[in-house]
Amino acid sequence: MLTIRGKREASQELDGADYLYRECYWGTFSRSIILPIEVEVDQVEAALENGVLTIILPKAKSAKQISIKVKEK
Repeated sequence: MLTIRGKREASQELDGADYLYRECYWGTFSRSIILPIEVEVDQVEAALENGVLTIILPKAKSAKQISIKVKEK
């Protein structure tokens, strides 16, 4: 399982009289993703560039690839 946690902060303060509705997009957050295979935990890499998070999760060598032959009838 991969869990990503972070905190978003409001980029600027706005006067409440200028709008009727405001969405709260700041604060702490957490996302968990169940991975389909095991990964090499010591080799995980993450980078944040221009607001895009890139995570590299190398497959563990013990992870086996399963081939299933489908018979056509």
